[in-house]
Amino acid sequence: MAEQIATGMSSNALAARKNAEAARVDHESAEALLTEKLLANNISRSQAEFAITKGEAWVVAEQVRLDALREAVAAARATLLERQQSAKEHEATDRPTQTREEIATAITEIEAQHRKASEAYVEASSVLLHEEMTPGTFSLFRFSTRC
Repeated sequence: MAEQIATGMSSNALAARKNAEAARVDHESAEALLTEKLLANNISRSQAEFAITKGEAWVVAEQVRLDALREAVAAARATLLERQQSAKEHEATDRPTQTREEIATAITEIEAQHRKASEAYVEASSVLLHEEMTPGTFSLFRFSTRC
């Protein structure tokens, strides 16, 4: 009977060793898979452990925040592409035919004409004011401009 008990215990010990070896192999495989997945997603082991300690609610909240950021980035990319396309169309169709120098010269000429016209207007207004004013009305004008 002692022999049967020893044989049973020996059998149990062998089964336990096999189970322990299988668990070790499973653990190593799981560890390798985890490391591979973390590397593929650019997550460090410490970051993963930190997320696990924060709990599921934190992970869900962070996922929602991440999704919102992704949507914002997608919208910004769409806007950027639209603006780039608009800029290309503008460059292709709406570009002035004159050079920068020609445009600058034209602006200078327009400003000079405007200045001359303004001076002529002031001069003409001055002449009209002096002709309409008699000595009596001129003193009234001076008085009203001081008030």
